[in-house]
Parts: sequence; structure tokens; C-alpha cells
Amino acid sequence: MKATKIIVLLCLLILELTVTAQNRNVKVKPWVCTNGFWVVESNLKAPLLNKVRFYTNSGLLMEEKEMNGVKLNVKKER
Repeated sequence: MKATKIIVLLCLLILELTVTAQNRNVKVKPWVCTNGFWVVESNLKAPLLNKVRFYTNSGLLMEEKEMNGVKLNVKKER
């Protein structure tokens, strides 16, 4: 009897945690685009040759730019 109460309480606690975890408001940084995303393709042997591909949120390729002579640091926020 006591063990079943503990199991039921643990199940309810886990259920409540999963429901409340989904209601968190995630703050999006102002420089993040909401219309799509981009992917950078570079080579370690040739760091000055980069391709940047721009996609829509559905994964459709919108544009592709090749950047020669520019070393991109993708870890920078801006």
C-alpha cells in the first residue's frame, strides 16, 4: 500500500515536470533570423574559401554565396 502511493506520487511528479518544462519562454536573441537559417561550408586546408547557403525554415535553398579571401569566424555572435 505504501509502495504504491510512492510510485503514484513519483509518476505524478514526473508528469508535472514534463508539462511545466514545455511552458518555458525561450528568449531569442535580436540578431537571430526567424525567416530561415544559414549553413557555412569551409575547409581546414583552405580557410579563406567559404560557401554560405541560406535556407527557408522548410529547408528550401534560397541562395548560395561563395566568399573568397574572407576567413569567417562562425563562433562569433555578430
